Amino acid sequence: MSTLNCSKREVVFLYPNPYGVGIRRLTTINNMPLALLCLSAFLEKHGIPTRIIDTRAEDFRSYDYAKALYVGITVLTGGMIKNGLELARYVRNTRPDLPIVWGGVHPSSLPVQTVEHPLIDAVCVGEGERVALKLAQNLMSGGKMEDIAGIVTKSSGLHKQPWLNMDEIPALPYDKLNLPLYKSSTYFEFPTSRGCPHQCIFCYNQAFNKDSTLNQPSFRMQSSLHVLDQLERVAHQYPVSTVGFIEDNFFAKRSRVSEIAEGIVRKGLKFSWFANGVASYFRNYDDEFMCLLRKSGCFRIDIGGESGSPKILKKVGKGTVPEDIIHSAIKCAKNGIRCSYSFIIGWPDETDEDRDMTLAMIDRLAREAPQMWINAIYVITAFPGTAYLDEAIQKGFSPPDNLEGWAEYLFAVDAEKQTPWHDKKKRETLMTIARLSKTDFLQNSYSRPFNGRLKNIAFRLMSYDAKLRWRFRFFGFPYEWKIWDSVFRKNQKF
Repeated sequence: MSTLNCSKREVVFLYPNPYGVGIRRLTTINNMPLALLCLSAFLEKHGIPTRIIDTRAEDFRSYDYAKALYVGITVLTGGMIKNGLELARYVRNTRPDLPIVWGGVHPSSLPVQTVEHPLIDAVCVGEGERVALKLAQNLMSGGKMEDIAGIVTKSSGLHKQPWLNMDEIPALPYDKLNLPLYKSSTYFEFPTSRGCPHQCIFCYNQAFNKDSTLNQPSFRMQSSLHVLDQLERVAHQYPVSTVGFIEDNFFAKRSRVSEIAEGIVRKGLKFSWFANGVASYFRNYDDEFMCLLRKSGCFRIDIGGESGSPKILKKVGKGTVPEDIIHSAIKCAKNGIRCSYSFIIGWPDETDEDRDMTLAMIDRLAREAPQMWINAIYVITAFPGTAYLDEAIQKGFSPPDNLEGWAEYLFAVDAEKQTPWHDKKKRETLMTIARLSKTDFLQNSYSRPFNGRLKNIAFRLMSYDAKLRWRFRFFGFPYEWKIWDSVFRKNQKF
């Protein structure tokens, strides 16, 4: 490939559809491909043209790959791998000479296993901005992929790269997306930090954002000035009504959050916003700080409650105790901010009493903060790169040994494979609890409407059924879910 030809080409980033394979697009997309937007912004800042193809929104086959310099595919464990392999197969058949590079959480956690696949030429481990830029520059000048820090190929190991200064990422190019398809044309997502200072044993940050020098998770963030500059740019360019700070722990540094909130008020930016937080932080949140959050437009804080059992919370390693969870809900309710919580059940050493503490915690939250809602109750799932994976293996879990195996690995929906330490009856109970949490199983839980009248009617019936199950703690014989699967689940396969 000549330098002249390469210099006229663009880097193509593909976002696989996590819900399966094929060309079916979604009518409404709940999240933006933020990692690809960051990569695109960084490369174009350095003069490298890019194209983002979100296969949830457009047909990847309609692009002319003759214009591509290389293709980057980002994936999480599960369905994105399955669709990602289909994308890679199409690209390979269309242009056999085109380098195919995978990145994201799963490839970064298992880079050697991932790059062994014949459809993958290289894996980007961790942050992708510098890797993507250097790869483009090397290909245009005749260099090799093996010489790039942060890249693993079939013939080379990994050379670590330093963390990126988050302020080096410029304004995200939202115009590269078909914005009306993304939840709402007035809703925008911002990633202002990476990593998390906590060490939850189930979290991908244990590997993906690990600081090898300190042997602990790394946390990096954009400065408040940079965040405010980006918010102001977007607010003036688009009709923004809601902003989601989509990151693992927006509230990790209180002083930065205060500066951002104060800046939003000072600049007169008129939008609502939400972000992720940690329950224990509310121990140090006074009324003045909570009032500032609400004044700046904060209407929701998403919190990982994880469990109602002190034993399980200690095991998780987040530093939270049960009263922190209750206290966070009360404090938010007092200041007109809605909280959402997620919980995890099915741990190897979780007793029925531990699980019942979690269910009781949810009931108490509903009493103390009527506007609170439960995002989900998940069955514990072991992922590559997490501390919990080792424990799960010791208890009988058998992780997939190849990329195709991980492509079939679904988050929190296969208790038989993911919690082999429990008997059949208990696994059935776990799955019933997890699935009913996706309905309006509490009077004040969050509504998840479907597309289509029939599905919405079925959802309301399922919600009524779930309320009864929850009230009487009857989780056996899940006949309604078997009916749901037989009627609707087949329609989710592409």
